[in-house]
Amino acid sequence: MGKILALLAMLLLLFGCPYYKEEGQETEQEEPVLLPKSNISYTAHYIVTENGQQGTKTVFRAKENLRVDIGEFSLFFINSSAYSCSRIGQKPECYKVGLILSEQEFSLLSPFPPLPAAQEIEAVKIWQTIGKCFLVPHAILEKRKLCFTDTGILAYDEYRAQGGAMHIEYLEELEYSVDKKEFELPAVPQKAK
Repeated sequence: MGKILALLAMLLLLFGCPYYKEEGQETEQEEPVLLPKSNISYTAHYIVTENGQQGTKTVFRAKENLRVDIGEFSLFFINSSAYSCSRIGQKPECYKVGLILSEQEFSLLSPFPPLPAAQEIEAVKIWQTIGKCFLVPHAILEKRKLCFTDTGILAYDEYRAQGGAMHIEYLEELEYSVDKKEFELPAVPQKAK
């Protein structure tokens, strides 16, 4: 249970808190989530290790749609909106969320992201192709190692996370296809309680 709560906390920190309004409260005009368009449709499966714990992450990408699954939680970017969904309990729940990502973190969700101040360090064999690895400034005096396939899909990510733990994720499987049903929300988005 502790892992699940930690994942939820991480997702909320990365992608913001649920969007809702109290009764009688005015809401600001919602900012659209403008995900950079992808010319490549794919499904990518990752192994993620942090602080001695191992998990999985799956990314579904097609044009302007994106879904990221981490354990029982999913983030959906559909039609310029972002949603956080969980499959804990009797039935799935979804919430519309605000987005709190840096421009660089957001750009990593698309093939061939811009990497300002990146230093190309090596070409690497990723299955049957040759990809590229970069060192990118991360936090104070830290570097983040990012490797991409020949089609620009993230294949490896290594950096020191909060608290000094190493975060490493690597591509385990890649399919250049995605079923459109992967972008259907598992529940109607609701207000946070």
